[in-house]
Amino acid sequence: MATPSPPNLSKTLSDKASNLLNKVNDAQSIFNPVTQLLDTYLGSEEVRALPPSSRKLLTSLCLEFKATIEQHFDTFVTGHPPPRGATTPPVTPLSPPSPPTTIYTSTPTMPIGPKPSYIQKASTPTIALTNKTPSDNRLFSSDQTPPS
Repeated sequence: MATPSPPNLSKTLSDKASNLLNKVNDAQSIFNPVTQLLDTYLGSEEVRALPPSSRKLLTSLCLEFKATIEQHFDTFVTGHPPPRGATTPPVTPLSPPSPPTTIYTSTPTMPIGPKPSYIQKASTPTIALTNKTPSDNRLFSSDQTPPS
């Protein structure tokens, strides 16, 4: 009996590529209407009529929705969920919010930005402290000689 020959590499790659293409098309048919709905809503007259501060918040929320949709799209295509504890990437708003102004303050307050994440803190270099010999500030020194 003749042993069956292994499958042709180009055929295997072609099959994998077509399966992946089918999966991407399925994912687009699922997630594309949602992103189009968000884009249409952000471009609507209702949103344009909102005050700028509300419009910025709404835009930021929609961008977070889109980031979540992209994460689910990637999960659907790859078949692997994101690592545990992974969150959607931080979305940068279009412009920082203006600081609140009142008649009681004479100096403008600076807006407080988001706290840096653990990864951002770990990637920034730490300041190396130089080892200085501390001055002798002991109350009693060990070299005490009795008065003569």
